[in-house]
Amino acid sequence: MKKALRIAAKTFLFFALSMLFAWIVPYYELVGSWLSAKVSLEFAISVSKIVLGEVYPEPLDVVYGLVCLVINTIITVMVYKLVMLVIRVIKQKIRE
Repeated sequence: MKKALRIAAKTFLFFALSMLFAWIVPYYELVGSWLSAKVSLEFAISVSKIVLGEVYPEPLDVVYGLVCLVINTIITVMVYKLVMLVIRVIKQKIRE
């Protein structure tokens, strides 16, 4: 039971961090200008067709969403690892 609660708490922490960074980080400024300069419409259509299995009416939105999701995941994983390291250090200090 204790292990299940730990897993649930870690999952909630990861989800909360993900939502926090999705709300805080200005993805449009980071991704929007790069996306419009580097990604062609043909590439966006092919990516949306591969990911969704069909041609999406706004293929650039699909690519933008995927890039934002990857950036958010990378940021969240790094911060999550840092938070878990801090928690582990605090637990060790308390036990000593």
